[in-house]
Amino acid sequence: MRARTLLRLYPPAWRARYQEEVEALLDQHTVTLATFLDLLWSALDARLDPAFTTERSESSMARISPWLWALTGALAGVGLIAILSLGWALILLGAILAGATVWISRGHGLWALLVGFGLAPAAILLFDIATAPPPCPTQPVIVTGGSYTCGYTPPSYTYLAAGFLAVAVIGALVPLRRRIMRSPRPGHNGRSTGAA
Repeated sequence: MRARTLLRLYPPAWRARYQEEVEALLDQHTVTLATFLDLLWSALDARLDPAFTTERSESSMARISPWLWALTGALAGVGLIAILSLGWALILLGAILAGATVWISRGHGLWALLVGFGLAPAAILLFDIATAPPPCPTQPVIVTGGSYTCGYTPPSYTYLAAGFLAVAVIGALVPLRRRIMRSPRPGHNGRSTGAA
């Protein structure tokens, strides 16, 4: 990969102003790993700089921020159900991503945090329930020429899955509620008609 291709990561307003100058510098400079890293870091910095933020980049951030929030919620939710193994690491990673997402998205799409927090662990729990071996019978099983596998799925899995799904549904209803509240009602002109 050539260093010049990294300039495509910069916002259009930045490229219009500085691309020729940076290309000239790159032609005179020996490109190293440090150059690549500097260009990547500077591209991120330029994307976050309000001077180069355009309506297009704000709308693209509005499109991507719910996905970042959903990933943050998923890490936290899966970390919660895996707390006895690698859960702490997932929760820490989710917290770091949450900090970065708050900084990048300015809180847009925060509702998706609930969706990710509920949906990812619910999917894992429902998969465990669906793929669990049949319950063990109370009487001994006689098997000839093979083996018999049975298991136990705690009822709490079902309750936890239902709770996580409820959180996901609540999170999904937040943007729907906003849309409903913003849409004009038929026969309503927006003015109050109360008697004075």
